[in-house]
Amino acid sequence: MSLLPAPVSLPKAETKASSSPIQTPETPVRYENETYFLVRASHQLDAAPAWVKYKEFDSAASFLTQMGQECGLPTWRSANAQLAAELEGSPPLAGVMASVKLEWTDDEVLVRWGRDSDLEIIAGQVRRAWLAKDLGFRCIQCFKIAVLLHVRDWE
Repeated sequence: MSLLPAPVSLPKAETKASSSPIQTPETPVRYENETYFLVRASHQLDAAPAWVKYKEFDSAASFLTQMGQECGLPTWRSANAQLAAELEGSPPLAGVMASVKLEWTDDEVLVRWGRDSDLEIIAGQVRRAWLAKDLGFRCIQCFKIAVLLHVRDWE
């Protein structure tokens, strides 16, 4: 007779086939209204950031596209730019990556087109910060996530 407990299987993250972001039972979602992306583009550094309510994204591509739209970036700057990007196999967005900084820890992540694992790192850090606040370890009034879109000049 074994004294060891029976193995427990952990819940699996949702697969790409799902259209909803990964949510785990321990995710305290009540802090979503206190969490914001502060979004700027590299050519708009003198402008104030756009404050965008936090949500978890399905992919790095959807994150970069949404953040670009929040900054008013065009999907395509011109027909020539679109053709050049298609020939290069580049993403259909002027901003092809973003530096993301969690302001409460100073941790930074580069979110790249097609690299969903970059975004998963951010979501995990946010969930841990929310949990820390739940447990009384952090007294943060507003979770700010600075996003700097690196804009590529297609021309």
